[in-house]
Amino acid sequence: VSTGDELTEAGGALGDGAIFDSNRPMLRAALERPALALTDHGILRDDRAAIAAFFASRARDSDMIVTTGGASVGDEDHLAAALVAAGGKVAMARVAIRPGKPFTYGSIGAASVAILPGNPFAALVAALLFVRPLIEKRLGLAPAAFAPLPARAGFDHARPRERVEFLPARIVERDAAGLPVVERLGRGGSARLKPLIDADGLAVVDPGARAVKRGDAVGYLPFGAAFSL
Repeated sequence: VSTGDELTEAGGALGDGAIFDSNRPMLRAALERPALALTDHGILRDDRAAIAAFFASRARDSDMIVTTGGASVGDEDHLAAALVAAGGKVAMARVAIRPGKPFTYGSIGAASVAILPGNPFAALVAALLFVRPLIEKRLGLAPAAFAPLPARAGFDHARPRERVEFLPARIVERDAAGLPVVERLGRGGSARLKPLIDADGLAVVDPGARAVKRGDAVGYLPFGAAFSL
């Protein structure tokens, strides 16, 4: 389910300040597998009572509830408070990654709850890094280890914060040792979707790196193989 008064279904008319909801089709594509029965619950408005009622209702027939939007601490960020109001628990919030920092995990009844950020790239990163392992665990599988492939940067990049950073990227060549050289796509920003269209994976920058120069070692997580379920 997506949350936010600003959201409009794809194909609808956009009013002032409105945006199309891209998160639900993106996350369906990222998470849908034969082992899962995935239900799309549409868009919820920024109404804490309505969101709490949704959590209470869905907890009776779901193993996991995945939401996007309202994951931070602003006036209209109701998800964590609504989960508690519905009788659920918030187990963890805030992780040192960029994008995707305001990720919250909780539970209500027997259902796990993953509250993802509203910005599309942040939502995708959080879904791939955290929701997929949670699904694997619920399926009785051992979650795959987080193991980026070794690669070389084909780009320069400043490091404003000490977090693990993920960048849309694609392989452009191989170096003399056979390592993939990855090109960063886009100008940054967790709300940008266009770089993901052209990407074939994520470049991973270590939090200890103050800057990335061409030829530096980086990690690489290809879409598909690195996130298979």
